[in-house]
Amino acid sequence: MDLLPPAPQASEPTGDELFSTLFSISVTGVVVLRPVYAPDQRTITDFVYVRLNPAAQQLLSLPEVPATITLRLRYPHPDPTGVYQFCHDTFVSGQPGHRDVHYQHNDLNAYLWVAAQRSGPYLLVSVADSADFNGLGTSTPLRRTLAQEIQRLYESNEQPRQSYEAFMQQLAVIIVFSGPDHICRFANNQYTTLVGHRVILGHPVRDVAPAAVVQPFLAWLNTVYTTGQPLIVPEASAWPTPSLGETVATAYFTLSFQPIRNQQGKVEGVTVFAYDITQQRKTRLHLHNLNSELASLNVELSETGQQLANSQREMHQLSRSFDEWVQQRTQGLEARNSQLTHMNQELDSFVYSASHDLRAPIANLEGLLNEMERTIPADHPLRVEMQPLLRMMHGSVLRFQQTIGHLTELSRVPQEGEAADEPLDLAAVIADVQLDLAAQLAEADAQVLVEVENCGPILLSHKHLRSIVYNLLSNALKYRHPNRVPQIRITCEQQPGAMEIQVQDNGLGLSPEQQQQLFGLFRRLHHHVEGSGVGLFLIKRMIENAGGQLSVRSTAGVGSTFIVRLPTP
Repeated sequence: MDLLPPAPQASEPTGDELFSTLFSISVTGVVVLRPVYAPDQRTITDFVYVRLNPAAQQLLSLPEVPATITLRLRYPHPDPTGVYQFCHDTFVSGQPGHRDVHYQHNDLNAYLWVAAQRSGPYLLVSVADSADFNGLGTSTPLRRTLAQEIQRLYESNEQPRQSYEAFMQQLAVIIVFSGPDHICRFANNQYTTLVGHRVILGHPVRDVAPAAVVQPFLAWLNTVYTTGQPLIVPEASAWPTPSLGETVATAYFTLSFQPIRNQQGKVEGVTVFAYDITQQRKTRLHLHNLNSELASLNVELSETGQQLANSQREMHQLSRSFDEWVQQRTQGLEARNSQLTHMNQELDSFVYSASHDLRAPIANLEGLLNEMERTIPADHPLRVEMQPLLRMMHGSVLRFQQTIGHLTELSRVPQEGEAADEPLDLAAVIADVQLDLAAQLAEADAQVLVEVENCGPILLSHKHLRSIVYNLLSNALKYRHPNRVPQIRITCEQQPGAMEIQVQDNGLGLSPEQQQQLFGLFRRLHHHVEGSGVGLFLIKRMIENAGGQLSVRSTAGVGSTFIVRLPTP
């Protein structure tokens, strides 16, 4: 066996040699920056490029030594993305920093992963295209897969291709399923990100939905596909696949399931829209925790009072200190109540903002559908193939717009509750509502008996009182019994501390189980007539905001009596 000569003794490489070698061969871009100071020599105004390694030169299209080029001179738009502020804060703090950036300026359009660390008078920055990391580089192949599924719709016109890309970039999660096995036919980028950038087109829902939610998700799809009725799921949980360096976090969504029908009206698929409500849920849980703390404080206060009551002598001895303690506790409770009130106002504002913010994505979807129809010639063969799908998507968008409209009405109640109350004549309000419902009353041949002579002035805003009367009277007509003439009786009586209004009918009535669900949001107990399940929820909130109560007495097949109690001055 040949023996190799002994290796020559070599000296340990210096730190500069190691850095220079690593700097040259690193597959990650490395940039050396030096801060530029204002005349006061304290305020940093920019960063100048000192040196770039080969990987950074290729990624950023800059030479190794860019001379006098600065960060802001090279990229005039770093501030909206936070790049400059990130470099500034990292240099000043001296601590390592990390940031993900979607940069779309100056011939760059990439998701960048940036890390930085101060080294003496310099800032060392490591930058890489996130698509180069395993698990993050599938967006382009995924788009190719999706495009192959529907490219026959876009081969002859560039504009539809742009519209398709716009669909892919919508902030809302959008998925289209077809058939009883719920095969995925379309999913935008938001959904593919949620499930970890898997190839999902042409796969059933069991392979498409996150594993933790596939069972309820499948059940909801089956319900909509079988019944043909839209479904709103106010809150559903999902476990998004984490990005590189992140931990798995549970996210929560509001889901809207809309059936897709063919020309014969048969359900052949389901469209799903989903919006992230994770932050809203966190706020609600925080509010719940505060309420629990308040309840615990009340229990503690009650127990302390009972202990003090056990001994009169002990009460006298502790009277002064107890009074001080009660005052402090009361101040704490008042502060806690004030905090809860503020959080309730923030929640109302959030619902109001969300209901308006949802309009823009849906309007964009509708505009893109219209543009797609406009740009494809009427005599083009693709027009015939696309028309059923476009018509179904138009229908889904319309139904979602109606749902947003109901949410908008709901968000207005707290704001409108601040309207000035005034003494109102209930009889005049009822007569005004009867005029609006004259056609429906005549069509149903309804008999309306109004007995409100003993009713004093109702102290409420005119708009709210009219909404309450209109909703209860129109419901009595809408849910009338098909085998008898509708008879509606409206009465009003003065009760201790309150005015009680009753609206009685001889309609369909409600079972005890239905009565428990009656005032819930989006609860519809009779599906043979058109409705949204929002009206009773809204007027109940109006009445409670005024310090009143709304209740019902009902017997299935006999009729219902709705009772409104409003406080008197």
